[in-house]
Amino acid sequence: MNKMNKFLEENEFNSIKILHNNSFKISDFSVAGTRGWFYDDATNKKVLLREAGRLDTSLTAAKETGLPILCFLHYPPVFGDEVCEEIFSII
Repeated sequence: MNKMNKFLEENEFNSIKILHNNSFKISDFSVAGTRGWFYDDATNKKVLLREAGRLDTSLTAAKETGLPILCFLHYPPVFGDEVCEEIFSII
């Protein structure tokens, strides 16, 4: 994230912000989120739990603003009949 923020700053991309363990006030909303994850075997459980922690941190920051929250994830917590409980339970 630090490298990306440095790149954005050096290239004057002022309208792009990295959502990572934080939230941003955009208009009348607080924007929160993380990548999310679906895991298909035990080796990805560590990644899933890390993403769940990041989501929790981001949503906590968003709640502190008192604004309505918009939550963004790259991977949906519900897809067809599958539910990623670790992520869904935080939302």
